Amino acid sequence: MLSVSEISRGVSQVIDFLPDATFAIDEAGRVIFWNQAMEELTGITSGEMLDGADYAYALPFYNKRRPMLVDLVLNPHVSMVADNYTAFTRCGDTIYAEGMALPADRLLWGKAGPIRDESGQ
Repeated sequence: MLSVSEISRGVSQVIDFLPDATFAIDEAGRVIFWNQAMEELTGITSGEMLDGADYAYALPFYNKRRPMLVDLVLNPHVSMVADNYTAFTRCGDTIYAEGMALPADRLLWGKAGPIRDESGQ
């Protein structure tokens, strides 16, 4: 049987090598994953971003700290987030959106949803 740390390390490795730019935050809003594709997209390493709080993950995209799509997973009542996207759809607890972001006004498509353990937490 694998230990919790072995499982966590395995999950981290899977996320790190996903071809899509992927990051995750914990319930306190701190960055807990920032994969290689995200590093390539933003030019910011995971070492620089991990444990970043206070909307640090928004800086590479908007040049300011502000709520993003991922924040709606933790707080579905943050209405201003949806207003910042050109397309916005919810399907269960998964959110899909697209919008303009830095640098050079790139059109980005995103998907956000919770990651839960076996007990649904």
